Amino acid sequence: MDSIPEFWPMRAGPAKKVLMNVAFLGRVAEQPLPYLTSDPEEIQHFELLRSAGLLTGTTSVNEEGATVSAQVTDFTPEGRALLAMDVQLQRMHLRGLLRRLSLAA
Repeated sequence: MDSIPEFWPMRAGPAKKVLMNVAFLGRVAEQPLPYLTSDPEEIQHFELLRSAGLLTGTTSVNEEGATVSAQVTDFTPEGRALLAMDVQLQRMHLRGLLRRLSLAA
């Protein structure tokens, strides 16, 4: 699930966790809602983003009380705004890379 490029300057520590949560938002945005997952790492991202008020949905637990699945039902307005901001930042980064490549050529 580690979709952060190797060259990215913030690949470790707390910054990596933030980037992974934003990457999870992007993956959910690409899927039809409701989005259902049983991947423990995705459940963890979902629970954090839901508690931050960025996603809505539910989790299911087993008899021992462990979370076994999460269902994302929608983005909150704040979640949509964060996703839009991430898309803009990615575009700016790509434009910068293209500009550097054209100068190097």
